[in-house]
Amino acid sequence: MANVEASWCVSLIVECPGCGEIMDLTQDDSVIDGTFCVALENEKDYQVECPECGNHFTCDFAY
Repeated sequence: MANVEASWCVSLIVECPGCGEIMDLTQDDSVIDGTFCVALENEKDYQVECPECGNHFTCDFAY
């Protein structure tokens, strides 16, 4: 019997400190394509702009 494939499904959830909007940062190409970081690494100082209120803030990636 052949093995079947299991696929990872990763999200990177952050809450805007300004308005409470919940965002999945994996929707940003710089997170997914490796421009900013390597997947599943603990990174610091990722700059985010909230699509709801326009607030700019930084966050650190954690498991």
